[in-house]
Amino acid sequence: MRNRSAYRRLMDAVVVTPELEERVLEAVARRAERRPVIPAARRRILAACAAVACCVVLVVAQPFYGEPAVTATPPAVVQGGYGSVEYDSPQALAEALSWPLAIPTALPEGYSLLLAQSLPGELAELRWSDGTDTLCYRMAPGSEDISGDYTQYGEISTRAVGTRSVQCRGEGGMIYTAVWAADGYSCSLSASGGLSPAELEAILTSIRPIGKGK
Repeated sequence: MRNRSAYRRLMDAVVVTPELEERVLEAVARRAERRPVIPAARRRILAACAAVACCVVLVVAQPFYGEPAVTATPPAVVQGGYGSVEYDSPQALAEALSWPLAIPTALPEGYSLLLAQSLPGELAELRWSDGTDTLCYRMAPGSEDISGDYTQYGEISTRAVGTRSVQCRGEGGMIYTAVWAADGYSCSLSASGGLSPAELEAILTSIRPIGKGK
């Protein structure tokens, strides 16, 4: 109690003049200015260390939350799409197949090769175009209908073309799709503009195997 009374008497005796108050404030300001300032480079280093520390925390905590540590690499793109592979010529396509490819060698005037490709299941497909219409020829091992044409045509008939028994589908006397199977292979020929029976027979009778290694 005595110490407290003495302290109060001492403080009552202290007189703070305006000059003394100004000197005290200046001293406080100078002390504040002398506080250490962290350089910009050091701040960047500290920020980088903090980021690394956060990454370490995430890696350590990841197994407890069941999240994969590495993102899966996107699958590679397959040339042609949907598993198809394109070739620069019927010969190159024939070389890639494990079975002997046979294709038409006589086409209507003005048609040139547009596409040669293999599809899943070793299905070979060739397309020719005259700039307006397209012919699509397919061949694969088996006896299935591989034409891919599901149009409901009004005219369906079976014709003998050489030794082949060919199912013809079309409208108005024109054949748009022909399918047949022989010697363990399925074949189809589709024409966007339609073919006459004579044109179809000429194309089918020109089919010849492509020799490999030529």
